[in-house]
Amino acid sequence: MRIARRQLVMMSFAQFGGVPTLIRRLSAQQTHEGKRTRTSLDGEVWNDLIRELESLSLTSRLPSWNQRSYVSKVAKLLHDCELGFGLPHLRHRKRNPNETERSAGNRGLPEFATLKRRDTYEIKLFTFQEGEVIPYHDHPRMTGVICCLQGRFCVESCDLVRPSTRTGAYWLNRKGVTSLQPGDTATLTAQNNNIHRVYAKENALLIDVFTPPYDRNRVLGTRWYQPTGVPPRFPATEFEVIAR
Repeated sequence: MRIARRQLVMMSFAQFGGVPTLIRRLSAQQTHEGKRTRTSLDGEVWNDLIRELESLSLTSRLPSWNQRSYVSKVAKLLHDCELGFGLPHLRHRKRNPNETERSAGNRGLPEFATLKRRDTYEIKLFTFQEGEVIPYHDHPRMTGVICCLQGRFCVESCDLVRPSTRTGAYWLNRKGVTSLQPGDTATLTAQNNNIHRVYAKENALLIDVFTPPYDRNRVLGTRWYQPTGVPPRFPATEFEVIAR
C-alpha cells in the first residue's frame, strides 16, 4: 500500500478529528430512568467493547473453540453497543479520475484502517463510497463479524464447494445476500460463509472484527476469486470462479 493511499484513509477521518476522536465518538451513555442512554461523546462504550472482546477472543486459543457461538456473541455485542450512535454523517471526498495511487485492478475498493489489534483479534474500519466493492475473497482459518455503522451495503456469502475441472478453478455455493443497515451484523467462520463479496449501496461506514487477526501467513494465504462468467441471480446458487 502506498503512502498516498494511507493518507487518503486518514483524510476520511479528518472530519472526525482523527482516529482517536472517532473512537471517542463511537459511543457515549448515561443512566436515565434505570436505562442506559447516550447523551454525550466519550469512550466508555468503546472501552467496554474492547474489554469484552479481549475476554471473548481468548476462547479462540482453546481446542474446543466453538466458532459459531463465538461470532454470535461478538455480533450481539457489536449490535448492543450501537457504535454508530452520535457519528456525524460521513462525507466522502470525491474521487479524482486521474488519481494514481490505485492500480487499474484495484479501482473501486474502500479505504480502511486498523482501530485495534491484539494477539487474538483485530478491528478494522472501512469507509465505502456508493458502488465500491470488495470482490469475492476468503479468510484463511479466521472468523469475521461485520457491523454497519452508517449507510447501507450488502454482503454476499459463499462456501467453497469443490474444485472445477479447470486448473485453478472452483465452484462456489452462494448462501445468500444480506442487506445491512446501521446496527446490523453479518458473520463468517472458517467453515461457514468464509468467502464473501461486500458492496456499498450508498456511502457507508463499517467495522470488521477478525479473530484471529491477520498476520503475514494469513495475508499471503488469502485467495481472491474471479467468476468465470456472470454469476447467476439468486436463488440460483452455484457458480464457477478462478482463484487468484
